[in-house]
Amino acid sequence: MKKLLFLALAVGMMTSCYQSIDEPISGTNYVITSAKVNGRVVYGVKGNAGTELIAPQFIAKPTFKNNTLIGQKNSALYLYDDKGALLCKQGFLSVDREKAEYFIARDSTTYYLIFPATKVVISGYNKAVVGPDEVLYKSGDLCGIKDKAGKEVVAAEYESILKVSQDKEYFYLAKVKGKSQWKKLGADGKILKSLSKWQADRIYADTKKNGYAFGDETLGGVTVKNLKAY
Repeated sequence: MKKLLFLALAVGMMTSCYQSIDEPISGTNYVITSAKVNGRVVYGVKGNAGTELIAPQFIAKPTFKNNTLIGQKNSALYLYDDKGALLCKQGFLSVDREKAEYFIARDSTTYYLIFPATKVVISGYNKAVVGPDEVLYKSGDLCGIKDKAGKEVVAAEYESILKVSQDKEYFYLAKVKGKSQWKKLGADGKILKSLSKWQADRIYADTKKNGYAFGDETLGGVTVKNLKAY
C-alpha cells in the first residue's frame, strides 16, 4: 500500500513539474521560452543574453518578421518591436507583411498600416497604397494622402488621387467629387491649378509603358516624360 502511495505521489510530481523550452528563433538572436500557467503552456521571448523581453503569455510560439515579434493571445495577434515593446495596444484578427517596410493589420472594424522602423500606425481607411514618400488612402468613397509619419497631407475629399512623377519631381492629380474636373496638387497638398478632362486624359496617355507605377488609377502613381507640360 505504501509503495502504491509513493508511486502515485511520484507520478503527480512528475506531471506537475513543467520543463521550460529554450528554442532559438531561426535567423535571429531571440529565444522562445515557455511556462505552464493555469494548466496551459504559454510562450514568451528572451534576448540573446537571456534577458526576458516578453514574459510567457502567448498560446502559440511567437514569430519574428520585419524586425517585429508577433504573438497570439487567445484569438488576437499582437505586434512588438525588437526590444519587446508593444507597437499597438490593440490586438488584430490578421497581420500580413505586405512589404518589408510595413504590415497591414485588421481588427473587427478597421485596417491599419504599421511601420515597425518608425513605430508609426496609420488607421481609419478601407484601402491604402503605400508610395515612396506617402500613403494614398481611401476612407469610405473618398481619397486622401498622409505622409509616412501619419500626418495628413490631403484630406479625404477626392474621388481618386494619382501621383505623377518625373525623376524626383512630382505632383498629385486629384479628381473632384461629382465633377469632370481635376486638381493639380503640389507635394504639400496645396492646389496649384484646376485641370479639365482632356488635360487629365493627356497625363494618363503620357505614362511610360515600362516606367514606374504603383497602385491603380484610383489610388496610385505613374511616371510621365515631361512633367512640366502639365
